[in-house]
Amino acid sequence: MPRYIAFLATAALAALISGSAAAHHIWIEQDDKEARLFFGEFNDNLREASPGLLDRFVHLTASHISGTNTTVLRVEKSASAYVLSGRAAAPGDSIVAQEVRYPIMERKSGE
Repeated sequence: MPRYIAFLATAALAALISGSAAAHHIWIEQDDKEARLFFGEFNDNLREASPGLLDRFVHLTASHISGTNTTVLRVEKSASAYVLSGRAAAPGDSIVAQEVRYPIMERKSGE
């Protein structure tokens, strides 16, 4: 019986820890004219703004890929997103965005 209780306690602790973990996401939404890159908690519909965490992207670049053609897109920061000058219009098109200098943060606890 003690093993069963230890297992339940461990499972409950793991559930509590995993339930409190959260990570920011990057996603792209587009309309008929342009695409927008958002940063925040997608599941909670939280979108970071500027001034704020959205300003951590300093060297953001984006490209539109269509077949063998790649076009560099203009990236402009607005108060709630980065607006891209193009969009993926045809099936098989892609938009690739990257930030090569995003600050890496290391968090330690209990040390």
